[in-house]
Amino acid sequence: MKQLVGSVVGVSTEDVSAVGTCLTRGVCAEPSVLTPDRLVTAAEQIADEIFAPQRGNVDQSGVIPPGHLTALADAGLYGAVVRAPDDFTTIVEVLARGCLATTFVWLQHHTLARRLAMPDAPAELTALADDLWAGRTRAGIVQAGLLPGPPILEARPIDGEGSWQIDGFSPWCTGWGMIDELMVAARVADDPEQVVWLMVPAADQPGLGVRRLPLQSVDATATVSLSFDSVAVDPGRLLGTDDYARVGHPAGHGLRGNGSLALGLATRCARLIHDIGGTDATDRADRLVDTIDRARSAMDAADDVTMPARRADAALLAVDAAVALVAAQGASAAMQGSEGEQAMREATFLLVFGSRPTIKQELLRRS
Repeated sequence: MKQLVGSVVGVSTEDVSAVGTCLTRGVCAEPSVLTPDRLVTAAEQIADEIFAPQRGNVDQSGVIPPGHLTALADAGLYGAVVRAPDDFTTIVEVLARGCLATTFVWLQHHTLARRLAMPDAPAELTALADDLWAGRTRAGIVQAGLLPGPPILEARPIDGEGSWQIDGFSPWCTGWGMIDELMVAARVADDPEQVVWLMVPAADQPGLGVRRLPLQSVDATATVSLSFDSVAVDPGRLLGTDDYARVGHPAGHGLRGNGSLALGLATRCARLIHDIGGTDATDRADRLVDTIDRARSAMDAADDVTMPARRADAALLAVDAAVALVAAQGASAAMQGSEGEQAMREATFLLVFGSRPTIKQELLRRS
């Protein structure tokens, strides 16, 4: 079979051994070990040795084992967006190949992790950065303030000391019960053309309502909706402000990373099809690998204008790969919990997760 994505070119056996030691002893927080190549290698090992064997159990039980997230933290992967920015999409793709649900929760963390690495990060919050990058503190994100249309989540300053109050609703928040902090994007109540970013504890507190959402796949992500009724935000938790015109429902900006989830699922399907064996299956797997490689290159080369079309390509590729896996598996794919059945549900999820109106338009145009 053709070489599948995620295999690490130029990484020595010493590197693999070092990462293996880190995973076993939990010492990957040592900065000298956390080179980009070693982080990619760690992701490979976690995806294949920890995530993949438990993927079906995670899907059927609706629970991510704590050990999954601990392995990511021990390997230094909660700081991957800072330590290996040029390899981050590769790491996302590799981990999604192993377990989409766990990768989905872990991915949300990196918006706050990246923000605190920026030169203009608030000085009073930078002390949290090391804990975030080590995975001792884990983050999620609420982006309801970026959605199109009238504001559904607003924030207003409530005193002259830097306190804020949040009111409204967020239809999505992932990882509830597995995260410690939320990075919340809300529209400024008195100036809805401005977005304010606030850090809010991901815990029960006055005014915060939480409702678990039953998902047809990746239900183990503990995705919830949140209602905010005068939720107070303490001084010193303002991450910054931005123009809504720049960050609200962008056409292409910031869309590349989520496309790696679809490529990871497609790669998983290609590997499983190859393992089934037979000329037809191996030929189909090889053709899938070629298509995945082209889709990856196309997303890497896309700009803000062309990225929505390339993201639609990746989402549809995941669907095609799941269909091919079902066909290769045959009747067993009709069984609940089979690899083919799970892949089909996850591909459906990826048609809508992290989408934008422009991606939706592309998908509808082709369907």
